[in-house]
Amino acid sequence: MNVRPAANASRSAALPLHAALLAASLLLGACGPQHALQAPSGFARYSEDDGNRWVTPDGVVLRAREIDEPPEATLAFWSEALSRHLERSGYRVEKPRDFRTRDGMEASRVDAIGHRGAEDWLLVTAIYVQGPRLWLVEATGPWRQLQPLSDALQQALTTFKPEGTGRK
Repeated sequence: MNVRPAANASRSAALPLHAALLAASLLLGACGPQHALQAPSGFARYSEDDGNRWVTPDGVVLRAREIDEPPEATLAFWSEALSRHLERSGYRVEKPRDFRTRDGMEASRVDAIGHRGAEDWLLVTAIYVQGPRLWLVEATGPWRQLQPLSDALQQALTTFKPEGTGRK
């Protein structure tokens, strides 16, 4: 994760955290759990109702979801669309990085930094596309808490498995 807070970043142009989450969900609603993900060590399940959210004691949140009926497009398209949307919204965005899950599914990771009050916040979004289906795994939290978890988070992102696709 090379995205770092700017030394002289303007807080007046800062966007709240919920804007970061909204940007990552630019594709509209999500449906129930149709995937599996092994959260990194130190994360606890946050919500028993859907099993798709985890949190650390210091406020880093991890969420996995499938986007409901997105327009069918490639992984490259969604990575570029998310990156451009975040940049237009005032975030500093690192170039998307492609990777593969342990099962060989292609994915892309987009890291962006924004501000919440006086703090720099990091938003990490992994995008998974298979045919007409699209999943996001999002992690967000204060930069100083999330950045040290980068390697463990990347390992967790490689454990993602969509359900009902023959990749169990």
